[in-house]
Amino acid sequence: MDMAADELRMDPVEIRRRNLITQLPYTNPFGHKYDSGDYLHLLSVAEGYYRDFERRAEELRRQGRRVGVGLSFYIEQNNFGPWESASIRVKSDGKILVIIGAAPHGQGDATAIAQIVADELGIDMGQVEVSWGGDTELIGEGFGTYGSRS
Repeated sequence: MDMAADELRMDPVEIRRRNLITQLPYTNPFGHKYDSGDYLHLLSVAEGYYRDFERRAEELRRQGRRVGVGLSFYIEQNNFGPWESASIRVKSDGKILVIIGAAPHGQGDATAIAQIVADELGIDMGQVEVSWGGDTELIGEGFGTYGSRS
């Protein structure tokens, strides 16, 4: 967007403003439907921060520092997929092994899954181990981890 703004001699915020979705629902060229969001409002909030960061960056540039400032929009599709498979086994040492088709993505999923299982079984969470997808011998199928879902 910045390259297009430079080419068109436009303000980087203005080119984004002109290209935002403003009428909902909106279906994009790939068939994905956007049913909510106030993107113009979000841009107006972000613009204040952007302008402030630009002013500070310019001062640092005058001091010889290399500083860049960026502005972008990001929409993440999440929560898609109707199910995930899991299996619970009791190990020989009495601990519970949860095997789930999803994979962790750094958001504490193992802790959350262990807590759910411990709560349902009425046991201490320390007695629960979580094994992630990847080994199809352990779990036959899984929907997967993407779009911030597990």
